[in-house]
Amino acid sequence: MPLIFAAVIFLLFSCTGTADIIQKDFNYEKMYFNTHRVEYRFHLENIKNSGRIAKLIEKLIYHNKNFEQYTAYAENEFTIKFDESDYPPFLNDYEEPYFYQSSLYEIYDIIHDDDSFIIFYHEKYVYYSGNAHGLPLVDFLIIDVAEEKLLKADDIAGAFPNALLHEYIIKKQKNMAAHLDYDNSADIYFRENLWPPDAIRLNGAGIEMIWNVYTIMPYAHGIINILIPYEAGDLYLTEKGRALKNSVTLP
Repeated sequence: MPLIFAAVIFLLFSCTGTADIIQKDFNYEKMYFNTHRVEYRFHLENIKNSGRIAKLIEKLIYHNKNFEQYTAYAENEFTIKFDESDYPPFLNDYEEPYFYQSSLYEIYDIIHDDDSFIIFYHEKYVYYSGNAHGLPLVDFLIIDVAEEKLLKADDIAGAFPNALLHEYIIKKQKNMAAHLDYDNSADIYFRENLWPPDAIRLNGAGIEMIWNVYTIMPYAHGIINILIPYEAGDLYLTEKGRALKNSVTLP
């Protein structure tokens, strides 16, 4: 089952904030070349009746598009490399027409909003017919409302030491997949420096970081998700990171 529709969310997200959220789901299929069936599922959110903020979200999250325009954009990005020669017609074992199957699923879920920051949880699953497996992706998209930009990991914190990140990664991986063979060396990683993660956010419990599949480990290890408590990671936060911490932790 694709990650996006499985009960595998890393932490239990609840939206913090008072904004009126508008959301829309799109679930449909399209046929290409009469042989290739693609399933699309989208869950998109914005802040209702918020004027400038809604336009800012459209700009930074949805590539200057409304919901309907974004789904058309995502479709085009997904299918732009389709070639009819890759999906020739043929019959299956029952002498019936065979249909190739691909999938694109996306969630944009507002999990925090206030006058300073808006945080989206973004989840995406892509599967192209014929591939060995699909590709899941998870991200946190943090909008700095005053500066009208998306924050990167380096905006929120300075580089965490490899040793500290390694400690939490190995601990989490051992807890989640005891059957996999882990040791305490750095030989398991694809790259020397573990910082920055693919995604970072701050919540009431600490600093959450995510590395998607293939970023630092093989596919079998899955999406790497860790939570570093503030007592271990607070000193690495930038001024912007401390402002974000106050935004998500203060009542």
